[in-house]
Amino acid sequence: MQDMSLLFSLLFISGSLICLFWGVYIIRLNLKSNINRVFLLLCIALSIWSFGFAMANSSSNLNAAFFWRRFASIGMTSIFSLILHFLLLLTRQNEDKKLNKILYLLYIPGLICMYVFTFSSSFAIVQYDLVKTAYGLTNIASNTIWNYFYYSYYSLYMILSLVIVWKWKDRIKEKAKIRQANIIIVTMLAAAILGTLTDIISTTFMSKPLPQMAPLFILMPVWAMYYAVRYFDIFNVETSKKEEIIVSSEEQKSIFTNLSIAFTLQRF
Repeated sequence: MQDMSLLFSLLFISGSLICLFWGVYIIRLNLKSNINRVFLLLCIALSIWSFGFAMANSSSNLNAAFFWRRFASIGMTSIFSLILHFLLLLTRQNEDKKLNKILYLLYIPGLICMYVFTFSSSFAIVQYDLVKTAYGLTNIASNTIWNYFYYSYYSLYMILSLVIVWKWKDRIKEKAKIRQANIIIVTMLAAAILGTLTDIISTTFMSKPLPQMAPLFILMPVWAMYYAVRYFDIFNVETSKKEEIIVSSEEQKSIFTNLSIAFTLQRF
């Protein structure tokens, strides 16, 4: 049991670090681009979500796990607003400047969820039912009105995101961009289905729930967006020179190795 718990914690922390590297790489391409800034925030949100899960999953007591689950909710509640904002900027670019001024209204549902699941102690304590499983510590869905509000929020925003990319794909002509739009659509669908299965359906209806892996699945569409920037220049930005990259591939491997060793040692 301990080995499985450690394995999933390492997967979560690896996902957190990978996402941070993606965000730093993209913001280095163009510091002034709104799209790149939103992508960085998206990566930070996913990194927080995944890191919080890693720490909660391996926590030795419920109080520590409760703290890290609330910490993870900062990313869990904000990321879907950031994805939708990012895709609106990507697909519309300089169009509809009036719309761009009200895009920040998209964050209202996420901020409400963040208050309930993270910052309000009286609300948050009702939302979590933490139990030990073979895969580590997980949360059994309490299905309060706020849980359903969150389910509605993320479902609506994921559907809107898919519709936006689908319509954008029909407008663009370049084969590379069409191919990348298809990859984004497929990975978003896969992340939504798999995340719902492990984080909601499993914890609601199964006596032995699967590990909650939504932040790992969300890595797929975020990777697709990152890949679009780096290899397809889908944002029309100049690629940074090799010597300008903030962390080289070898340095990344070294950092991952050292952090994994440190994380493993702190368990003992």
